[in-house]
Amino acid sequence: MMKNYLVIKGKATYDDTLIKAVIKRARGKVVCSGDDSLNMYVILADKRDEPNLLIIVRGYKLDGEKRMLRAGANLVIYPLKLSGQQMAQIMGYSLKLYKHFRRNNIKLQEIIEENNALQAVKIKRRNGTLIFNPSPDILVNRDDSILLLVEERELENYSDLEEMPI
Repeated sequence: MMKNYLVIKGKATYDDTLIKAVIKRARGKVVCSGDDSLNMYVILADKRDEPNLLIIVRGYKLDGEKRMLRAGANLVIYPLKLSGQQMAQIMGYSLKLYKHFRRNNIKLQEIIEENNALQAVKIKRRNGTLIFNPSPDILVNRDDSILLLVEERELENYSDLEEMPI
């Protein structure tokens, strides 16, 4: 079945390209330039001209998501993150986020054992510091988040874990 799509050759950051693309009549736009800063520029230009436009953005750096959403993107998608999740699911594993709310600091090994996890992939400290492949002997502080690798069959036993929006 043949579908008719409007395609305009030009730079999405140029106003004349947006005018040619009849951005005022568009219901949505997918932004995937290959550069988060350029994507941000496109989002800002689009939202300035058409504030109700649905904008989906392909992101590259996870720390840019909040900025792109503040700029006006409705959804930010990370293909590398999605493919990693899909590969883990195929292998029967999943990533889960554990948030440490206890007052006392405990060793990471204790959290791994309590949650029947295979290992901790990353710790995000309350101050934003990231620790990749942390040692099981490291102390976990109140309000730290731990990304755990768990087997799918173990998931129904978890109460402290939630799906990780990687």
